[in-house]
Formats: sequence, structure tokens, C-alpha cells
Amino acid sequence: MENRKMIVLDDDPTGIQSVHDVLVITQPTLDNLKEAMTSSGSLFYILTNSRSFSEEKTAEYHKELTQLIVEAAKQSNTDFMILSRGDSTLRGHYPLETEVIRQVLEENGQQIDGEIICPYLDGIRKTENDIHYVKMDDGWLPCGESEFAKDKSFAYHASDLKEYVEEKTKGAYKAADCISISLEDLNDEHTVVEKLDSVSHFNKVIVNCTCMDDLKKFVGAFEKCHKRYMFRCAASIVKELAHIEDRAYLTKEDCVQEGTGGLILVGSHVKKTASQLAYLKEHARDLVWIEFNQHKVLDHTLHEESLRVSNELEKVLKEDKVAVVATRRERVDFPGDDPEKQLEMATAISSELIGVLSRLTIRPRFLITKGGITSSDALTIGLKVSKEWVLGQIQQNVGVVRCLEGSKFENLPVVVFPGNVGDETTLYKVVETLHN
Repeated sequence: MENRKMIVLDDDPTGIQSVHDVLVITQPTLDNLKEAMTSSGSLFYILTNSRSFSEEKTAEYHKELTQLIVEAAKQSNTDFMILSRGDSTLRGHYPLETEVIRQVLEENGQQIDGEIICPYLDGIRKTENDIHYVKMDDGWLPCGESEFAKDKSFAYHASDLKEYVEEKTKGAYKAADCISISLEDLNDEHTVVEKLDSVSHFNKVIVNCTCMDDLKKFVGAFEKCHKRYMFRCAASIVKELAHIEDRAYLTKEDCVQEGTGGLILVGSHVKKTASQLAYLKEHARDLVWIEFNQHKVLDHTLHEESLRVSNELEKVLKEDKVAVVATRRERVDFPGDDPEKQLEMATAISSELIGVLSRLTIRPRFLITKGGITSSDALTIGLKVSKEWVLGQIQQNVGVVRCLEGSKFENLPVVVFPGNVGDETTLYKVVETLHN
């Protein structure tokens, strides 16, 4: 483990929510992968944005990317381990992504013995008795009963992670065959190492975890095992595997350097985002609200809507004010239950929303992006970022990156704010930190 570079393939940009002083590659090439392989530090991220892809595109992308990683590792003489960072509420292209990665690695002579599944996210997700829970205002809800399990593109039923594996793999891996690391096991390192060393044939290991101390115990044992693993995980375990120390929340002075006004760009439609926007509207001062009506996609006038919002935004920034550009809160869905068509519609809406950022001629002092796909498209398409640097967190599980050279607004601080993170006050606190 000591000399092995950890590479986090992040299916949207929110996975940096637990780390600081880390490089993120958004446009992977052989040269910048080789540079990252030989750089200081134990890990780097590659933003894939695959949660917005079709299954076919996801498979093709991960096959090409993994082959590129293998070639970069060979040329730089670097060993590596891949972590597939997905949503802490279990949405995303699983098991497709890790199956494709494994296939390419094994075709290149790297045997992968097992897959560790750990969606724990500090403070808001936990796994106990193999059941994964989502933190709600009134307590903990099994994830299979949450709004996230009903996602139009990535629906599932199981809350027990062993059953989730069997459900998502269509029975290729049975719940009864999964290896469970219980909370009791974590108190006996030898037991955990023994279980990890028993795994073969890419079998799944479920990590129970209710706090960061549990995670530390698991990582300590993992570093003593002898088998070779890949991870499907949320953000918190990356921090522990890389031994990244805690750091105080970022201040305005840490982030803001230059620019005129500010921009808050909101695409997420989960309930938590709605409550955060409502709280922000009620309590924040001097914000200008601009609604982006994504329902225009139904009558094919979405591009005209994007142009209208662009014009309004330019006027607001010229006056050195902070604008909130948010999609209409009523969600628009593709008629019927076709998940691929739903994803296509969501992609089209995101493209026109990000067009507002692409056309921007005034550099804001800061940008806050709300929602995973919105954040990814804002960085890679709207700002043309190829590499970015993670500054740290501005609130719990809310990361900030700085755009590196070659981007539309070099050194612009971008708050990457997941749609389902924080309480109703968190967005307000972030805006207050940067705006006042």
C-alpha cells in the first residue's frame, strides 16, 4: 500500500467532499495521467461524470480510461489501486463500472480478488447490520425507502447491501455469499484481516460503519491484508485511506481573490435542495433570483430560455450583485418509464443550463454549483477546466476547488455542493461565508 497510488474515479465532482490539497483531472490524457502518477501525494481524482452517461457510454468510457491508466502506470513505473467513488445513496452505474474496470485490469495481468463496498459518508450515511441508512430530519431511514431509491435512472429496492449486490448484479453475486465486516468485527483487527484475505473471484465485502472511528479501524486492518481489492465507495473512506488530516473550514480569504458579483447555479431537484433554497431566499440579503424554466424542454424552446437567463445574469453581475440561477422546482420527467430517455432529457436540460455559464463574459468572485451533474458540467463544459485543485471544505461534506490554468476563469473558486448534503441552513452558511 505504501508505494501504491490511489486513483479515485469519481462519477460526479462531489466526491472531493472529504479531502484537501489533491489534484483532480477532468480531461484525462496519457501525459497528465503520467504527471499525476509521479506527483507527490498518495492519491488523485479523475472526474468521469458517468452518472450522466448512458450504460453504453459508461462501459465504453471506463474501458478506454482504465486502459489509459494502465499505460500511464507502466510508463511511469507506478503501482496503483482504483476506487470507484459513487453516490452515498447508491445511485449510479453499478455494477457496470467496476466490472468493466476489473475486466480491463485482468486483461492486463492485474488480478483483482474482491470488491469492497463502503457507501458511508460522515454524519449523513451509515451502515449497520448491513443495512445502509440515510440521515433524515427525524432520524435514520433505510436507503431503499428513500427518495433516492426511486431515482428515474438508477432505481433499486434493497436497503441491505448484500441484497443490493444481488439485486444490482441480477443474481451474479448472491447476498448469501457476500462477506460482511460487522461493527463487532472492527474491534478485532485479526478477524477483519482474516475475512479480507479469504476473498476471491471478485466477491463483495460489505463494510458496516457508523462513525469515522469505525472507518479508521477498517482501514487499519485493510492495510494489513494480502489480497488485491477495488473499492465502490462514497467519499469518507478516501480520506482515511490517504491518511488526510482534518482541517478547519475554508474562509472567504481562503477562496475569493477577484471578480464581480457571484453566481449560485442550482440544478438539483432533491427535497434537501428545495428546503435549502427556501431557507436561503428567506434569510439571505442582496441576492437576485433568476428562474431557469426547464419545462421549456417540452415545447422545444429551452434554448431561448437559456439565452433569456444569460442576459439577465449579465445585468446582475455588472451591478456587482450575487445571482441565484435555479431551475424551476417542479421536476419535469420524460413521459413513460424509460430510464435512458429520462437521462437524455436531464442531459439536454443540463446542457442549456450550463450554456448560461459558457456564455458568461463577466468573471464572478465565486461560483457555487448545486447538484452533481450540474457541478460536473459547470466545470468541464461551462468553465473548460482540464485540471483543478481541491482547496478543502467550506461546510461538512461541501468541497471547494480552484480552476487551474487553461480554464475559462483561471483560479476561480468553485463550491461543489451535492444536492443531498447538509441541513436547510447549509447553503445559506456557504453563501454568507463567501458573500459577506
